[in-house]
Amino acid sequence: PKSSRVFSDLTEIDLLTDGFPTRILKYNAITPNVERRWHCCFLTERKFFVHGGWNAGGPLDDILCLDFDTMNWQKINLAGNSPRPRRWHSLVHFGLGQYLIFGGYDGDPKNPFGDTHIIDLIRGEWIAPSIKGQSPHPRYRHQFLRLSDKEFLLLGGTC
Repeated sequence: PKSSRVFSDLTEIDLLTDGFPTRILKYNAITPNVERRWHCCFLTERKFFVHGGWNAGGPLDDILCLDFDTMNWQKINLAGNSPRPRRWHSLVHFGLGQYLIFGGYDGDPKNPFGDTHIIDLIRGEWIAPSIKGQSPHPRYRHQFLRLSDKEFLLLGGTC
């Protein structure tokens, strides 16, 4: 059956043990809007970051962080202009503390995003880079992959 329930649980899966056992990780503190779908995540230095997505309140533009040492969630505030709220976007690591966001949309499938933003955790800011040459077409539900320090692959998507 189709479900519209949005989850906030974090499940660990042990791929090295027969049967792939799972366990639900318990939080000590939780912040609003952890429950979401269609978001992007990344892990760095025992911290789990979540960006964007969608929940009952609509599209999200926040960054939340779960510290695995304390099991506490907190909202991350960065200087600069954050991108518009979005879901079904891509996020890829590309430099020391830097993560590149591309595309997505805010719920209007006729108006996908083609913008690029950088989360810079070292400087604590959003960066809107200027793209030289032709930018990729706006899209959502695509895949973005880092090949090397200078090369990325963007594949597929919907517009």
